[in-house]
Amino acid sequence: MSIDPEELAVPFSGASVYLLADSQLLFSSPGGRPLLAPAVDAVESAEPRAAYVGAANGDQPEFYSIFEGAMEMIGVHDRRMILSGYSARDRAYLRSADIIVLAGGDVGAGLRVLRQTGMDDDLDERRREGAVLVGVSAGAVHLGAMGWLGDEPAEGELVGALGIVPFSVDAHDEANGWRRLRQLVVRSLPGSVGIGLPTGGGIIHSPLSDASGSASSPALPKNSAISCRLASASARPRSMSFCAKDPSKSR
Repeated sequence: MSIDPEELAVPFSGASVYLLADSQLLFSSPGGRPLLAPAVDAVESAEPRAAYVGAANGDQPEFYSIFEGAMEMIGVHDRRMILSGYSARDRAYLRSADIIVLAGGDVGAGLRVLRQTGMDDDLDERRREGAVLVGVSAGAVHLGAMGWLGDEPAEGELVGALGIVPFSVDAHDEANGWRRLRQLVVRSLPGSVGIGLPTGGGIIHSPLSDASGSASSPALPKNSAISCRLASASARPRSMSFCAKDPSKSR
């Protein structure tokens, strides 16, 4: 079932969250400007800080080099890899970062590191304080509501993700008809939403402003809203959405 993202009636506050299927969009320039240029524009500091979390890929340096190239493209030179050991210095840097990128890799391995180190709470706090979060592939799954561990739907495991955005995410599984995402939604609570990010595609999840110009916040009633803007580095379909129906309302 397709959905209108603007109909997701949930509270949301903080800066935009970028959910990308892969790193292609990090190097794209929609409208003639790099995708993350608006994130830099919103930073008050003359020297924006960018943190890279490689928990899902075991902190492999070759993936960090991709992050460095993307940050160089938007003029961010103060950057750091946040290692899975999450030292006091790494934590201090993460808690001061303006842009935080969660890299791809293994969903389960990444979630374990985030949970065990307490990095998950720090990520949510920084988002509420205005830092821009960017999830790439498994990193995008981490930022969603639920995650599916395993490649085969029949053999996988449904686990809670960080819940930074109020829907579940899967990436670059269009060739398989989004089997994992469909299974995830079926096994989730009624009313759950799953969004699939095809290769080269992504979503920018942003808070809406009310009539006074203030952004929605967790303190607002449940009829506050969020909006999702779609982006794509190719001519492929940009997202696929599924909703879980409430069985009690089925005939």
